[in-house]
Amino acid sequence: MNILLHPALAVHKISDGIHIRGAADNLSIQDEHGDLERLLKDVTRGMPIENAVQTIPEERRETVVLLVHELCNRGILIEDTGGVADIDLTVSQLDFASRAARAFEGGIIGEAEPPLSAPVPIFIEGTGLTAEAVRESLLECAAEYVQLVDDLLSASFAVICSDWEDASTFSAANRRCVEAQIPATFVVLNEGAVRIGPLVIPQQSACFDCLTDRLLANAAFPEELRASMVQIRLLPEQRPGGRLAARLAASLACLQILKFIMRLPQLAPSGDVMEFDLIGAKYSQGRLLRSPRCKTCGPGRLGEPVPSVRASIIY
Repeated sequence: MNILLHPALAVHKISDGIHIRGAADNLSIQDEHGDLERLLKDVTRGMPIENAVQTIPEERRETVVLLVHELCNRGILIEDTGGVADIDLTVSQLDFASRAARAFEGGIIGEAEPPLSAPVPIFIEGTGLTAEAVRESLLECAAEYVQLVDDLLSASFAVICSDWEDASTFSAANRRCVEAQIPATFVVLNEGAVRIGPLVIPQQSACFDCLTDRLLANAAFPEELRASMVQIRLLPEQRPGGRLAARLAASLACLQILKFIMRLPQLAPSGDVMEFDLIGAKYSQGRLLRSPRCKTCGPGRLGEPVPSVRASIIY
């Protein structure tokens, strides 16, 4: 069986063990010999849990196995089903810590820490009306939950903004976020509409390049659409109604960001895309599926096995 770390959580190495961090709370686990840390790395790379456990010295194996079972029972480690549709992003590490600490007399799990007092670090990339509006909206409406940072690698979430459909810039930012394993969303002003998303969880959801692939696949004239994604950057930066549209886009983006960092998957699922038609005053929302041939997150790009033709044959 393959398992993975819950996508809403992150693991950091500390002096005497590991630190599991979420958007709202966190816990520390003693791991003096580094056995659990190595096991988590192995299963993240796709090694079956049964094989990963066998790499642990026999005298310490039973203790780690008990800990892994408890991590699975509490939703910290989950079964890799190839998607996140059934994952409960509202898992509480504090609840896990209080229960598990009582279950292990040896004190392998440290005391649960209080909820994080520090806001979630968020990086905003882009210039123009949209980036400015998103920055202002986050500071005005979510200052107690977020902290704006100037470096992508210091962030727990990224917001990529543009005043036009800048596909090349979005694609480059998308690749950086996927490679750095940082969740992100995209905010753009189209002609007559605003779009927020996709909400990208690296290795677990579709990315921006998946969106481009699917738009081109569904287009009646894909080459013309591809060319327009480049030429649209020639439009003037200041367009009529641009500031109003930017504020609307920023408000929708803030809603999506807050839902995600508060771990409400039913309201902001992975791959979430929102669009508001400014002309027809029509709101729509959907979930983007991964593109099998995506050059950024498709099979083989992030350590995933490339499926063979024979594997798809049903006898």
